[in-house]
Amino acid sequence: MAITVPDHVLTVSREEVAEIFIAFARFEFALKASGFGKKGPRGEAKIDWDKFASKIATDFNASTTDEVGRAADYLMTAPPQQQHYVNNVLSWKVRVLKPDVSYMDKLLFHVRGVRNNLFHGAKCLQRESEDPCRDAKLVSAASIILGQCLRVAPEVHEAFYAEP
Repeated sequence: MAITVPDHVLTVSREEVAEIFIAFARFEFALKASGFGKKGPRGEAKIDWDKFASKIATDFNASTTDEVGRAADYLMTAPPQQQHYVNNVLSWKVRVLKPDVSYMDKLLFHVRGVRNNLFHGAKCLQRESEDPCRDAKLVSAASIILGQCLRVAPEVHEAFYAEP
């Protein structure tokens, strides 16, 4: 028997969740296929996000369009948080970055945080904010940033849209 998540627990539409998962999966495939993969400690294929961030840092311009600017600004000023247990109670905390990371590293870190929160169920268990639209704003912002990354990385763009 298939399992279906009840609509009342979703904080983002089913279609938006499906699209960000599919887009993110394809984006990560495209990164590995275009030279931004690395070997993990057990030989597993991982994404080299630092290498990718360095590659696109000079070409990525958050002010390319108002939409990209708003998305980048939202992720940088109101980034996704991470669930933690505090005294055995779920709560939200700011995700901590190394202090010396670049703007692009930080932006991509926040994009991955959006995906992680959705995938690992955090967004279905407890709202992180009183703003009922926050989750949709985060998903939209992450999607817009991924789209802009494709525009400035031709090799990733080509792998993303290549036929299997």
